[in-house]
Amino acid sequence: LSRPRLAIEAYREYAEHPRTSRSDVQEAQSAIRRLESSLVRLEVTSNVEGARIRVDGLPEGETPRTIEVGPGSHVVEVSSPGFSVWTRELEVGAGDEHQLAAELELLPGELSVTSQPEGAEVWVDGERIGVTPLEQELSSGAHLVELRHADHRNAQRRVMLQAGEHESVTINLSPLSGTLAVATNAPGAILTI
Repeated sequence: LSRPRLAIEAYREYAEHPRTSRSDVQEAQSAIRRLESSLVRLEVTSNVEGARIRVDGLPEGETPRTIEVGPGSHVVEVSSPGFSVWTRELEVGAGDEHQLAAELELLPGELSVTSQPEGAEVWVDGERIGVTPLEQELSSGAHLVELRHADHRNAQRRVMLQAGEHESVTINLSPLSGTLAVATNAPGAILTI
């Protein structure tokens, strides 16, 4: 079943059983030697310590780890929450050793920006990315969002995007101008603003 390590353990249990005959023990030990000589060693590391390893769809522990598999085709997957899955297909021969260094990449976060009034320019970290309403994938982490709209005060908001998560921001922009009515009971008063 392409699980030589489990087969070796099963043969060892069989060989140690009190009811196993001497000839069957010798046969089991011969099978163990044959299987051990055919094992392929995969040394799996990743840039995210403790990432989960799967070989041919079966869990094999966490990085860093050395895994022994049989010769043939294998698919190695390394994953961690918030990161993309790293996958490699291998064709390995008996006695081979392979070092696999998985480079997991952070998943982007999604930012949704709305404003009142709509149509405000959206700047993220000093770069214009569109107008409201807007949905945009961005790298995870802290970002400075600035909205700009004619005849309105610019507004800024700092947001923290989590990998693979959605963050919504709504900003009400204040108008730049307004109407001021002044009434006095002193004729000829001077008004200073």
